[in-house]
Amino acid sequence: MSKRTLPDELRSVLLAHALQAPDPADTVRRVLAATVAEQPRRARGWWTGQRLLAAGAAAVLVLLLGGVGFLLDQGQHSTGRASSAGNAGAADVAAPPQNFNGINSGPNPKLQRPYIAPGEGVSSAAPAPSGLDCARLLPGSRLTVGSASKLRLTAVPHDLYVYDLRCVLSDTQHSASTVAVYALVHGALQLQAVLVPASQGDQADYLGTSDDHRVLAVQLLTKDHTLIRLDFSTRDGVHFTGTGGLVAPGCSPADLTARIAPVDSISSAVRVQPYALQLTKHTSGICVLSGYPTVTAADGGSAAATPTLHGEAGGWGGQVPPIIQLTQGTTVSAMIEPAEVPKCAPSTTIAVALPDGMRVGVLPADVALCGAQVHPIVSGSRGSS
Repeated sequence: MSKRTLPDELRSVLLAHALQAPDPADTVRRVLAATVAEQPRRARGWWTGQRLLAAGAAAVLVLLLGGVGFLLDQGQHSTGRASSAGNAGAADVAAPPQNFNGINSGPNPKLQRPYIAPGEGVSSAAPAPSGLDCARLLPGSRLTVGSASKLRLTAVPHDLYVYDLRCVLSDTQHSASTVAVYALVHGALQLQAVLVPASQGDQADYLGTSDDHRVLAVQLLTKDHTLIRLDFSTRDGVHFTGTGGLVAPGCSPADLTARIAPVDSISSAVRVQPYALQLTKHTSGICVLSGYPTVTAADGGSAAATPTLHGEAGGWGGQVPPIIQLTQGTTVSAMIEPAEVPKCAPSTTIAVALPDGMRVGVLPADVALCGAQVHPIVSGSRGSS
């Protein structure tokens, strides 16, 4: 057998994660372009093949040695709550998640970012990039603002505004997102660059800036639940160069031990016992989970829990499910909230699958799934943030 080189390993990793890179020396831009829409004109001209090869090879080398880790220290900034953009044609505004699950010195850190209310101090809301067409990417979805941050990079003499914009269906399942950079021109926000083009099924999130304010970081959760870290720098706030690397693959059933357990409700007024699907990682390394598990009756019934962000007993308080990194020993969970008056008998066994559809198995339970809700996977064992 011939000796494999780092480019060979990089190609294997990219192909294994459905990025379809035709050659390991291709740029990250080309890799992403194989799965996402074309960028707007001003966003082109970033990421050289040499930088991707070096970054990707380094990422593969780290993976081969037994793990992946990135460190992005974030300076101390104040955070705020989002308010309405006041523009019927603009995106709806969502408050930032209380616990932002990004990439730092370990899984699930609480990153601090210079958060602003979209439209704050400007005459209009940020215009959505042309590539983020919710009607085309997923009919019936609506445009929302995941977060908005004002920052000053050392190489740019004026403030920049970073938005991650998302298409979200009425059933709260994520459709598409993009991260875009704006500048204030004559009192209005004007699009400067798109860092991550929009794509159905991908989830892009702005993480923050380095402590020296030279680099801003973005994470991308791909359709196959692979987590990628992208670091960008710029000299003018319009043209960005970046490097990227694999952070962690999606968790598989082989990584996890699962059980269903009764948990407390966040409200004493709830009269139905909620349960949590608890998933504990028992293998080494890091993997990623995000979204809703599938929970269905396995004892001959056809009942299944309906995915919802939250209910009376608990759940997730954000607008889209969080991205959670798991290390060995980490427990995450999703709350199962039965209906107050179910129209079927409790199931004695429940079939469970991960958000990507991989089957976890059949678990013993005593839960009526007719009219039940299942909430997103969150940190901890209660299934509620």
